[in-house]
Amino acid sequence: MEEKTERGMNGHPDHAVIVAGGFCDTEAIGADPGMKALFGSAFVIAADSGLTAAERMGLEPDLIVGDFDSYTGELPEGPGAPEIVRVPAEKDVTDTVLACEIAMERGYRRLTILGGTGGRADHSLSNILYLYALKNKGIDASLTDGRNEFRVLRDETVRIPKSDSAEGGEWYFSLFALGFAAGERCAVRALGCKYPLPNPTPLDWSNPSYAVSNEVTADCAVVSAEGTVLLVRSRK
Repeated sequence: MEEKTERGMNGHPDHAVIVAGGFCDTEAIGADPGMKALFGSAFVIAADSGLTAAERMGLEPDLIVGDFDSYTGELPEGPGAPEIVRVPAEKDVTDTVLACEIAMERGYRRLTILGGTGGRADHSLSNILYLYALKNKGIDASLTDGRNEFRVLRDETVRIPKSDSAEGGEWYFSLFALGFAAGERCAVRALGCKYPLPNPTPLDWSNPSYAVSNEVTADCAVVSAEGTVLLVRSRK
């Protein structure tokens, strides 16, 4: 068994990192201590042009997947090279989704997707909305491009730090209802922030900007979601 495969199995046995195409602030991500620790232990998949972002971060993938219509470099070959899965350009899912599906087929239940935003809006939206589909499958997933982070919450409480440990930069956070269309009640509580919601406050799309651009004022904000909510963090 290769060392890179052991990295994924022994360090974070259920965690895979998907490096997608699109925009990715590789400098910010690469400077994050939490990401550095994850890179050294999780199973890493590069999706097509996500290989370029991986190379910029000095990240060696365990697997590369794609139709390679957007990656212009040479794929690694020879002993010790990562596994490569080639797929046709005309397919039913994007390279990013395909990479996630492969990760799930191999038993990974936690996914961190890097990149996947910017450029084409349809690709950005499909990647963000795919987090909802992953939540429905029982997968704990997040997407970050280094400047924005996306995560779906469902009947859970999370802590949001005031600043990024890597650069000290502060973040806004926003909350959007997701499950109400299926008749699911969506409500949030938020403490330790500029605009607190001490009691469960319903969210819906009659005013989608209601919980946008909040700021953490304590060491961390505590957000509790009832139902399914999209949490977005964005650098100031």
